[in-house]
Parts: sequence; C-alpha cells; structure tokens
Amino acid sequence: MSDIPAHLSPEVFSKVEVRKPVDYVEKYQDFLTTTDEKAVIASAVGSILFEGSIIDIGAGTGDIPDILGIDPQRYTAIEQRPEFIDLLKSKGYSVIESLFPCEAPKQYDNALMSYVLYGREQCEEMIDPAWELVKPEGQLIAVTYRDNEDDYNRLLHRSGHTRRVNTDTRFNYLEDRFSSLGQLAVSSIRSHIYSSTVDGLAAAVSFMATNTPVGTPEMRHVIHEAIVAEQSYLDETYRTTEGEYQFPIDHYLFTTQKA
Repeated sequence: MSDIPAHLSPEVFSKVEVRKPVDYVEKYQDFLTTTDEKAVIASAVGSILFEGSIIDIGAGTGDIPDILGIDPQRYTAIEQRPEFIDLLKSKGYSVIESLFPCEAPKQYDNALMSYVLYGREQCEEMIDPAWELVKPEGQLIAVTYRDNEDDYNRLLHRSGHTRRVNTDTRFNYLEDRFSSLGQLAVSSIRSHIYSSTVDGLAAAVSFMATNTPVGTPEMRHVIHEAIVAEQSYLDETYRTTEGEYQFPIDHYLFTTQKA
C-alpha cells in the first residue's frame, strides 16, 4: 500500500485510494488515441457548466478543460499522480496536490467528479466532502458508469472476463445520495472506441477492463486474447460498412444544484 497522506486516516485511505496497473499512465495515453470519450464527456459537461469557478476532483491530464478551452484562472485541479500534476502545471492550471478528500482554499461554482466514484465505500467517503466545496447556487457534477448489461459488459461476459455484476446497486445508491443533496438530473451520453483492427479494439477494451485496483498487465493480456477470439461476433455487431470497428461506451452525468 502507498504511503498514507497525513490528512487521511488509514481507514479512509483504504476506501478512496484507487490503485492502477503499473503501466497505467503509458497505456492510458494509448487508449485516448482510440476513443472520442474525452471529447464527448467534455461536450456534455461544457453544456451544463455554470459561469464562474471550477474544481476538478481527480483531474488526470486535464483533458476536459483543454477541450473546452477553459480559462486557467477559472479552473483548479485536485490530482495526486506526480506525472499528471506536472502536466497540469505545464498547462497553467492550479493544482491541489492531494488524494481526495482534502481541503481546498474556497468554494466553487462547479465541482466536477469525472470517473472518480467507484465502489460504494469510496462514494460514501467522497460525495459529502465534494458537496462542501460547492458554493450556494453552485452545482456538483459526476460522470460515471452503470453496472448493467450494456455492450461493454456484454462483451466482457461473452469473453468470460468481468467482475461487474448485472445489477444497478451502485448506480441506485448514487441516485439516492445525490437526490438527498438537492434536485437531481441524470442524463446519458455515448462515446465510441474506434479501430481498424480487432487487435486494436481488444487492446482498448482490455485496458478498460483492467483499469481497476485488481487489474494487472497479465490479466489484460488474457482478456485481450479472449476478445480477439470473439472476432466473428465483433465483425457482425460492431464493424461498419467502411470496415472500422465502432464500439459504444455509455456514460452517465449526475448534476445537483446547491440551494
């Protein structure tokens, strides 16, 4: 286990830390070349952002403010990975170098949590502190996934490799929790993975499937090979008339405004 930040108890740290495979950063950059995910999410977030300040919890590489052309004076990132911190700073963004929950110097008009809410225990530890960062009449925005039988999970089930169950327990919890804060709006958006080869599609999907605390490069290889073995199914279901694979990924936006 990584060193525990001074501001977090071991109990909280064990719930909010999301460990990644050792080659995560490198493979993440490769993954971004295969998908319009960041552009689709950025467009959806940009359409609902309020004027004023933004705090981005778990900002990663800062793709969303980059795509939207957000003034760095409006934007503050919370990020713990040193390589991402350096990149964010090189772009002129203010960075709180910490694992969340952590303190911030003020409240913000928009608090964004894009793909940082995973297990229920983590959600329980992070949502209230994020809400505290929202100004009166500001909003909390979360981008997340759903544990149901969408195309991504269906493919993993076909390949025999998925840890997700076909229930909406976590999603339902998020709906209830965000509703308890204020008026909740939920919308869905769809991005795609694009590849001219089944190998490229398998590389992208197997990266997503192992982007978890228990994911490993070895597991990724096994999933990759299992997906390649599904080529006939993939050709029939996801190959366009131009010969390119176009594989859908569904995302969900939660927004709650503070009174």
